[in-house]
Amino acid sequence: MREIPTPEGTLIGGQAFVFADMLRSMARDAPRATLLSLVGSMVMVLLLLGRGGLGLVTIVCAVAGSAGMIALAGAAGVKVNFLDFIALPITIGIGADYAANIAARERDEPGSELGAVLLASGGAVLLCSLTTIIGYGSLLVSDNAGIRSFGLAAILGEVTCLAAALLLCPALLGLWRGRAR
Repeated sequence: MREIPTPEGTLIGGQAFVFADMLRSMARDAPRATLLSLVGSMVMVLLLLGRGGLGLVTIVCAVAGSAGMIALAGAAGVKVNFLDFIALPITIGIGADYAANIAARERDEPGSELGAVLLASGGAVLLCSLTTIIGYGSLLVSDNAGIRSFGLAAILGEVTCLAAALLLCPALLGLWRGRAR
Protein backbone atom coordinates (compact mmCIF):
# COMPACT_ATOMS: atom_id res chain seq x y z
CA MET A 1 0.00 0.00 0.00
CA ARG A 2 2.85 2.40 0.74
CA GLU A 3 4.12 1.98 -2.83
CA ILE A 4 0.84 3.06 -4.46
CA PRO A 5 1.13 6.67 -5.68
CA THR A 6 -1.36 8.98 -3.95
CA PRO A 7 -1.96 12.70 -4.25
CA GLU A 8 0.15 14.82 -1.89
CA GLY A 9 -1.46 15.22 1.53
CA THR A 10 -3.44 11.96 1.30
CA LEU A 11 -3.61 10.23 4.66
CA ILE A 12 -3.97 6.48 4.80
CA GLY A 13 -4.26 4.65 8.10
CA GLY A 14 -5.54 1.63 9.87
CA GLN A 15 -4.53 -1.27 12.05
CA ALA A 16 -2.65 -3.01 9.26
CA PHE A 17 -0.33 -0.02 8.82
CA VAL A 18 0.30 0.32 12.55
CA PHE A 19 0.98 -3.41 12.84
CA ALA A 20 3.32 -3.36 9.84
CA ASP A 21 5.24 -0.44 11.33
CA MET A 22 5.49 -2.25 14.68
CA LEU A 23 6.84 -5.39 13.00
CA ARG A 24 9.38 -3.37 11.01
CA SER A 25 10.47 -1.53 14.13
CA MET A 26 10.70 -4.76 16.13
CA ALA A 27 12.81 -6.46 13.47
CA ARG A 28 15.17 -3.48 13.34
CA ASP A 29 15.28 -2.32 16.96
CA ALA A 30 14.95 -5.49 19.07
CA PRO A 31 18.36 -6.93 18.11
CA ARG A 32 19.95 -3.51 18.63
CA ALA A 33 18.37 -3.05 22.06
CA THR A 34 19.36 -6.56 23.09
CA LEU A 35 22.96 -6.10 21.94
CA LEU A 36 23.19 -2.68 23.59
CA SER A 37 21.83 -4.13 26.84
CA LEU A 38 24.32 -6.99 26.70
CA VAL A 39 27.32 -4.78 25.92
CA GLY A 40 26.27 -2.09 28.40
CA SER A 41 25.74 -4.63 31.17
CA MET A 42 29.10 -6.27 30.49
CA VAL A 43 30.91 -2.93 30.50
CA MET A 44 29.31 -1.94 33.80
CA VAL A 45 30.13 -5.33 35.35
CA LEU A 46 33.75 -5.05 34.24
CA LEU A 47 33.98 -1.50 35.58
CA LEU A 48 32.43 -2.52 38.91
CA LEU A 49 34.06 -5.92 39.45
CA GLY A 50 37.03 -5.98 37.10
CA ARG A 51 38.10 -8.38 34.39
CA GLY A 52 39.05 -11.11 36.86
CA GLY A 53 37.01 -13.92 38.30
CA LEU A 54 34.27 -11.80 39.89
CA GLY A 55 33.47 -10.01 36.65
CA LEU A 56 33.54 -13.23 34.67
CA VAL A 57 31.31 -15.05 37.16
CA THR A 58 28.80 -12.20 37.00
CA ILE A 59 28.73 -12.16 33.20
CA VAL A 60 28.32 -15.93 33.03
CA CYS A 61 25.37 -15.70 35.45
CA ALA A 62 23.75 -12.88 33.43
CA VAL A 63 24.08 -14.89 30.21
CA ALA A 64 22.82 -18.07 31.92
CA GLY A 65 19.79 -16.24 33.35
CA SER A 66 18.95 -14.69 29.98
CA ALA A 67 19.43 -17.96 28.09
CA GLY A 68 17.29 -19.68 30.71
CA MET A 69 14.53 -17.16 30.13
CA ILE A 70 14.60 -17.82 26.38
CA ALA A 71 14.58 -21.59 26.95
CA LEU A 72 11.71 -21.49 29.46
CA ALA A 73 9.69 -19.13 27.26
CA GLY A 74 10.12 -21.54 24.37
CA ALA A 75 9.19 -24.52 26.53
CA ALA A 76 6.15 -22.68 27.91
CA GLY A 77 5.03 -21.80 24.38
CA VAL A 78 5.23 -18.04 24.94
CA LYS A 79 4.36 -16.49 21.61
CA VAL A 80 6.88 -13.80 20.75
CA ASN A 81 5.41 -10.37 20.14
CA PHE A 82 6.83 -6.87 20.12
CA LEU A 83 6.42 -6.53 23.89
CA ASP A 84 8.33 -9.75 24.60
CA PHE A 85 11.39 -8.27 22.97
CA ILE A 86 11.40 -5.65 25.70
CA ALA A 87 11.69 -8.42 28.31
CA LEU A 88 15.00 -9.76 26.97
CA PRO A 89 17.10 -6.57 27.37
CA ILE A 90 15.54 -6.04 30.81
CA THR A 91 16.39 -9.62 31.76
CA ILE A 92 20.00 -9.20 30.67
CA GLY A 93 20.35 -6.19 32.98
CA ILE A 94 18.58 -7.93 35.84
CA GLY A 95 20.80 -11.00 35.47
CA ALA A 96 23.91 -8.83 35.70
CA ASP A 97 22.52 -6.83 38.62
CA TYR A 98 21.52 -9.77 40.79
CA ALA A 99 24.78 -11.69 40.28
CA ALA A 100 26.84 -8.50 40.70
CA ASN A 101 25.34 -7.99 44.15
CA ILE A 102 26.49 -11.45 45.23
CA ALA A 103 29.92 -11.05 43.61
CA ALA A 104 30.42 -7.58 45.11
CA ARG A 105 29.72 -9.01 48.57
CA GLU A 106 32.37 -11.65 47.88
CA ARG A 107 34.80 -8.87 46.92
CA ASP A 108 33.98 -6.79 50.00
CA GLU A 109 34.23 -9.70 52.44
CA PRO A 110 37.17 -11.79 51.25
CA GLY A 111 37.65 -15.04 53.10
CA SER A 112 34.06 -15.20 54.35
CA GLU A 113 32.20 -18.45 53.99
CA LEU A 114 30.19 -18.55 50.76
CA GLY A 115 27.08 -19.26 52.81
CA ALA A 116 27.63 -16.02 54.74
CA VAL A 117 28.19 -14.11 51.48
CA LEU A 118 24.96 -15.50 50.08
CA LEU A 119 23.07 -14.90 53.31
CA ALA A 120 24.27 -11.28 53.48
CA SER A 121 23.25 -10.30 49.95
CA GLY A 122 20.94 -13.08 48.78
CA GLY A 123 18.01 -11.91 50.88
CA ALA A 124 18.10 -8.45 49.31
CA VAL A 125 18.36 -9.95 45.83
CA LEU A 126 15.44 -12.28 46.59
CA LEU A 127 13.28 -9.45 47.95
CA CYS A 128 14.03 -7.27 44.94
CA SER A 129 13.14 -10.09 42.57
CA LEU A 130 9.94 -11.05 44.39
CA THR A 131 8.61 -7.50 44.35
CA THR A 132 9.37 -7.30 40.63
CA ILE A 133 7.68 -10.66 40.01
CA ILE A 134 4.58 -9.41 41.84
CA GLY A 135 4.54 -6.32 39.65
CA TYR A 136 4.89 -8.36 36.47
CA GLY A 137 2.31 -10.79 37.83
CA SER A 138 -0.31 -8.05 37.69
CA LEU A 139 0.15 -8.03 33.90
CA LEU A 140 -1.02 -11.64 33.72
CA VAL A 141 -4.63 -10.59 34.30
CA SER A 142 -4.66 -8.07 31.45
CA ASP A 143 -7.27 -8.36 28.73
CA ASN A 144 -4.47 -7.80 26.18
CA ALA A 145 -2.73 -11.04 25.17
CA GLY A 146 0.47 -9.15 24.29
CA ILE A 147 0.70 -7.64 27.76
CA ARG A 148 0.00 -11.03 29.37
CA SER A 149 2.74 -12.58 27.23
CA PHE A 150 5.19 -9.83 28.23
CA GLY A 151 4.33 -10.36 31.90
CA LEU A 152 4.96 -14.09 31.58
CA ALA A 153 8.26 -13.60 29.70
CA ALA A 154 9.43 -11.05 32.27
CA ILE A 155 8.51 -13.35 35.18
CA LEU A 156 10.41 -16.21 33.54
CA GLY A 157 13.40 -13.88 33.20
CA GLU A 158 13.17 -12.94 36.86
CA VAL A 159 13.02 -16.57 37.95
CA THR A 160 15.96 -17.66 35.80
CA CYS A 161 18.11 -14.67 36.80
CA LEU A 162 17.27 -15.21 40.45
CA ALA A 163 18.27 -18.88 40.15
CA ALA A 164 21.50 -17.92 38.41
CA ALA A 165 22.34 -15.40 41.15
CA LEU A 166 21.42 -17.56 44.13
CA LEU A 167 22.54 -20.97 42.85
CA LEU A 168 24.99 -20.62 39.98
CA CYS A 169 26.86 -17.55 41.24
CA PRO A 170 27.88 -19.04 44.61
CA ALA A 171 28.90 -22.28 42.88
CA LEU A 172 31.07 -20.41 40.39
CA LEU A 173 32.51 -18.24 43.16
CA GLY A 174 33.48 -21.42 45.00
CA LEU A 175 35.24 -22.70 41.88
CA TRP A 176 36.93 -19.32 41.44
CA ARG A 177 38.13 -19.38 45.03
CA GLY A 178 39.59 -22.84 44.49
CA ARG A 179 41.47 -21.71 41.40
CA ALA A 180 42.72 -18.56 43.16
CA ARG A 181 44.28 -20.70 45.88
